[in-house]
Amino acid sequence: MTSGPTARPGCAFVLVAFAFFAATPWVISQERPFDTNACALSLHPEKYNEGLVSVDGLVTVGANEFMLHDASCGDQYGKIWLEFGGDVGSPATGVTPHQAAGKPRTFEGLELPITKDRDFDAMQKLLQSVQKSEAPKMLRATLIGKYFAGRPTKLGSGETIHGGYGHMGCCSLFVIEEVVKVSAELEEIVDFSPLPATPPKALPKGCIVTETSVPPREDEDQLELKSLEAEFQYLHNPKKVAARAIAVQQDIDAEDIEKHLRTESSSLALVSYAWETSDGLTSYSIVVNKPYWLLPTAQTGDAVIWVPKKIIRTECRKPEVKPNIPIKH
Repeated sequence: MTSGPTARPGCAFVLVAFAFFAATPWVISQERPFDTNACALSLHPEKYNEGLVSVDGLVTVGANEFMLHDASCGDQYGKIWLEFGGDVGSPATGVTPHQAAGKPRTFEGLELPITKDRDFDAMQKLLQSVQKSEAPKMLRATLIGKYFAGRPTKLGSGETIHGGYGHMGCCSLFVIEEVVKVSAELEEIVDFSPLPATPPKALPKGCIVTETSVPPREDEDQLELKSLEAEFQYLHNPKKVAARAIAVQQDIDAEDIEKHLRTESSSLALVSYAWETSDGLTSYSIVVNKPYWLLPTAQTGDAVIWVPKKIIRTECRKPEVKPNIPIKH
């Protein structure tokens, strides 16, 4: 008579144990993302390699660009390329991977899915509008995904960056598994590139090359605050900014310098100019940009001003003219 009541607790224990162990694989599989930023990923790639991370960042997208950035650092420590998990193609190429719909995408042997929800759809609409306009743009997003550090590569400067993914193997890789939040509007892109190196060149005898200092960030931050005033509207014109920077060095009217500036290279956020004096003895190579570090002050990429990034001055002595002494016979 006692066998019935005593059996019930045992059955209950078995049922609870079964439920626990059946649920355990599901619980273990829920990896919690680590909160970080793009700067930390670039600075400590091995630490985050193949880890699930949550990142607040700036996303630049264009024909050959789909990259993650941060307003706290540039790309001097390496670039981070973006891809979507699942069956979603890259907006940088417009090519959808050959994969069955709804199936996880595989990177480095790991199957990575994509969550398609309202935030994902909102980001897709922004990316599609960039593709239609064919002009690179920037957006803000909070993303969850897997980070892959890539291969370490030593630069000529002695620094090591990681790459192997993305356009021409430029970057490490972040695979988006979920779009947590995305901005409502696109912004103009800003410059995240490191300071350009000064290539060595053969100079005529008597010429000296010097790098002229640019205004400190504190001063340019103050100019950003004044950029809406009529007096400072020139800050939104790269050519005028370059001309004024040279005019300060040469004590020449900026408008006259602007007329003779030659554009050597140009992009949406970085322009290089050249200029020389009428006698050809002094010349300047100047790079101006819309720097990422002004974003907190400007609040949007559309409002970031142009500032000098690098100024190289070349000065040459006037060749000596030897007197023409007649030869006596």
